[in-house]
Amino acid sequence: MARKAIMWLREVDASGNDYLQKLATHATLMVDHHTRRLVASSLQAYRRAHQPPVVSNHVGEVGMRQPFADVVCVGIKGWESTYGWTTLCRFEDVDGNRLVWFATGDASWVKEDGVYDIVATIKAHDDYKGTAQTVMTRVRQSKGES
Repeated sequence: MARKAIMWLREVDASGNDYLQKLATHATLMVDHHTRRLVASSLQAYRRAHQPPVVSNHVGEVGMRQPFADVVCVGIKGWESTYGWTTLCRFEDVDGNRLVWFATGDASWVKEDGVYDIVATIKAHDDYKGTAQTVMTRVRQSKGES
């Protein structure tokens, strides 16, 4: 993949993007301790540029409680906030729609890559970095993990 990333950097139009301009310059030179991290990030830049665009739509009606079948947990992240511990659980349904839950209570039953049937209240239809996502609240597991 490193060779593909270097070839891509030689051909990419980096005008207007300082990061890609620096990558294109340093990827063809000798890498030293000053530039090693920048050049190492070229693999992630290559992956990001070549991954298919995410197609996600808003689902459900805001304020309504509804079931979601076979949603996959694609990420979990937690942090301490002013109001206590918050856990961000990111899900995708079978159609590739993104669902997010900012859990302030017990979310220990959610495991990354787990498949769940859940019931949730739609809190909002939001966009994150240009991708539609449905924000949920009061999420409960309606059946055991599949």
